[in-house]
Amino acid sequence: MSFTVGGNILLKTATKMAATDETLMPYGKYKGIKLANVPASYLIWMYENNKLNNWLLAYVKDNLTVLEMEVLNGNKKKFQD
Repeated sequence: MSFTVGGNILLKTATKMAATDETLMPYGKYKGIKLANVPASYLIWMYENNKLNNWLLAYVKDNLTVLEMEVLNGNKKKFQD
């Protein structure tokens, strides 16, 4: 796919993104917050309700056990951005 802007052709390229704990939440209630600081219950809710894009889905799946443990332990993490 390409776009023309001011006579210049811009190519749109697909990039693979791998989320980490430092990646900022791209949308929703916690937009702009590091994934490590987004409440586990929120990420699990988004996962269970099919609200995640592909790379965020991969992050939650990779961390699902830890996220579930955080919910069981009361999500006692203090907020840090």
